Amino acid sequence: MADKTEFEAELANFTAGNVHSVGDLSKGSFAQVPEGYRIEALESLQDAPNRVRERRCFRDTASLAKYLNRFQTPTSILFSAPTSQKITAVIDYHGSQDDPKHGDHSATFDAQWDSHYALWRKASGQTMSQVKAGLFLEERAIDVIEPDAASIMDMVMNFDALKKVTFKQSTRLHDGQRQFTYNEENEVRGNVTLPERIKLRIPVFDGQEPDVFLVRVRYRIEDGSLMFSFEIHDQDDLERTAFERCEDSLIAEMTTPLELLRVV
Repeated sequence: MADKTEFEAELANFTAGNVHSVGDLSKGSFAQVPEGYRIEALESLQDAPNRVRERRCFRDTASLAKYLNRFQTPTSILFSAPTSQKITAVIDYHGSQDDPKHGDHSATFDAQWDSHYALWRKASGQTMSQVKAGLFLEERAIDVIEPDAASIMDMVMNFDALKKVTFKQSTRLHDGQRQFTYNEENEVRGNVTLPERIKLRIPVFDGQEPDVFLVRVRYRIEDGSLMFSFEIHDQDDLERTAFERCEDSLIAEMTTPLELLRVV
């Protein structure tokens, strides 16, 4: 019969009831507990915990960078998830296949939409009545850089003045604007010209530099009423590029930049 290994000998000795605890063995620690008993951790009674267990979440890349500058280790790594707009640093990550870690210490940057951008994003693609579109533009005129603020307010005033007219047709002009023909109650015929796009200057993510991008203005005549929708141009590309700048900002703000891997 072959000689028992050290591990098998320790296990046999423990199972026979000769010991009540077993230290670190080559294949891991174990304990045999009689039925009806439970194991209580004694870590809270120690002078220091066995390892750091912490999960922090930050709203800006500068705060996460400061945290990592203090706590990062040679094996720390960044995982970036553009679809969920999160960057997670696992500070106690595995050193190698032969050096596994628990991964209990992590910190995450959770990108938040800028409050102004969030309003445009919510409105994007939504059909609005003439009155609602006018109110929206009046409230958000501060975000628009083209046309200028005065032109935007003229549009709003036109919306209010033309609430009771019947729109008949629209024509696209050579300068990219659209002209609408309408009849008033007394059959007086008139025209109004509106832009097909506006340009905004606001950050996509809170705490980031402003982005300049286009919003297309869509029009539809429905039973004599003029309906509107605002659509952020190339929205997916805009948001992806803005998040990549968040990644770049984090790396730039770190004393020792970590490896960054993109995940789904």
